Parts: sequence; structure tokens; C-alpha cells
Amino acid sequence: KPEVAPEAVRPVKVKPETPLPIPGDDPMPTLPPAVPAQTVNATPATAPAKNIPGGVTDGASGTPVTTSPGAKRPDDVVAAINRCKDTSIPLETRQDEVKKMGKKADSQSLKLLTAIGDERIYLNWSAVEAIGSFVDSPEKPAAAAYLKTKLSSDDSQIMCAAVRAYATLLSKDGIPDLASALKGNHERPDGHQEIVCSAIVKAMGEIGSTDAIPALKGEIERSEEKGWSLEYGSKLVEAMTPSHMNTAEARAAMAAYANRLEARKPADKMAKAYFEAKIAEARKAAHVDTPQ
Repeated sequence: KPEVAPEAVRPVKVKPETPLPIPGDDPMPTLPPAVPAQTVNATPATAPAKNIPGGVTDGASGTPVTTSPGAKRPDDVVAAINRCKDTSIPLETRQDEVKKMGKKADSQSLKLLTAIGDERIYLNWSAVEAIGSFVDSPEKPAAAAYLKTKLSSDDSQIMCAAVRAYATLLSKDGIPDLASALKGNHERPDGHQEIVCSAIVKAMGEIGSTDAIPALKGEIERSEEKGWSLEYGSKLVEAMTPSHMNTAEARAAMAAYANRLEARKPADKMAKAYFEAKIAEARKAAHVDTPQ
């Protein structure tokens, strides 16, 4: 992705990591089992927020409006959900229709997208991500309020979609909530903490604001914790490498990270080479060639 000058372009379109399935293949999405050695362990995750039944909010104020779980859904909501579930319609067609709702970005589209996003159907994550398109809509506050509830989702695919959408919708204004979500997902019941935290780190890097540096620095300082993943460390380095993110604070954090890896290089030849590659990567980003 080409680099963008800090805060020069808003919103920043965050690219999805989730590959689209083969058209016509419509299973419930599953993520690979978590590998303990690849996880990032620290504080417990925050409890998932309750979804907003029907996805209804109080207009432009963005205040979620809860409804009784037994309340009858409007016909248009039922029709939209049923169409998304209809496997006789090509999956690509249904996905395109969901994206078009996001581009329309009006109150009706938001009502339908939030309802779809709250359903346990394949296209729920696509609906959540489409809400990131409400950047210039009068419904932006309501869209942001809904997405914020998904930043503590117990469904990692919904969570990642919400992260991308929230970053796209709010750009640097969303960094405090993304930073909070980063801390809250160091551990997850589903074991997908590295997947979720990596999505947040990527989104912060693509926003391209130095406001994210303290949160990214705090993450890379966790590298001595049990279960630290060097691949996750590389994602943090990548987020702080572009010139507009490569502040003195970021460089110092990456140099210190390289030194910590240097101090615990394993004796095994292959493992040592892997560590050395990660050390070189961090030092290059920090603009240092030797331990500081």
C-alpha cells in the first residue's frame, strides 16, 4: 500500500484481510485453530458488548436504541436478511448488494446493514465492514456507535471487520477506541488474539497518524511476555516503519525491541537465523545497525 502523508487523506480505506470465498460456496466462516506458541498473552479480554437488536439507532445522535428480543422485525429487515441467506442467489451478487448499501449510506441502509451484521449468517462481517463507508453521511455518528459495540465482539471475524470499518470511518479519531480494543484482546476465549490484535495494528498503521505510536510502542514492549510471536512483532515494526510514523519514539521502541531479541537468541541454527532476520528488520526500521 502506498504511503500517505499524515492525516493528508481522510478517510483511510483499510484493506480487508479476510479472503472472499468462492462464489456459490456459502458456509459459516471459520478461522483456523489458535496455535499457543503464536499467541499474544496478557490481560483478559473485555466482555463482548451486547448487540443492538435490529441494528436500530437514534438517528444522527448515534445513541443505540434497544428493543425487546421478542419484538417483531420490520418486513424490510426480514427481507434483507433472507436475501443475504438465500443460497440460490450467487454469493458475489449478495456481497455486491451489501456493499451498495454501504455506499448508499442513508438511514435505511444503516438499519438493514446493522440488522444483517447482528445475524449469525455468512455475510454478517461484510455488512459490518460496509458501515465503514458512512464517512460523509449524516448517519455517521450512528454508524460509529454501532461499530463501537462490535469492537468487543466475541466473533473474531466480526471483530476484524469492525476494526477495519471503524478505522475507515473515523480515521485518527478512532485511535483511542482501537487502542483500548488492542489492550482488551491480548487474550480471547476463542484463542484468536493474534489475529485480532494484528488487524488492529494494521488498521492503526494504515490510518497513518502518530497518535497511534504510544499504543504501538506499548505493544512491542510486551515482547518478553510468554507466548510472544515474532510475526506479530514484525507487524508492529511494519506499522511504525513508514516515514510519517517513524518518529523518535517509534525508532527507540524498535531499537530496544531488537536488543531484547538479540539477548535471547537461541542456539539452534535455524531458530537463530529466524531471530537474526527479525532483529535486522527492527534495526533497519529504527535506523540503527548495531545494539544501542
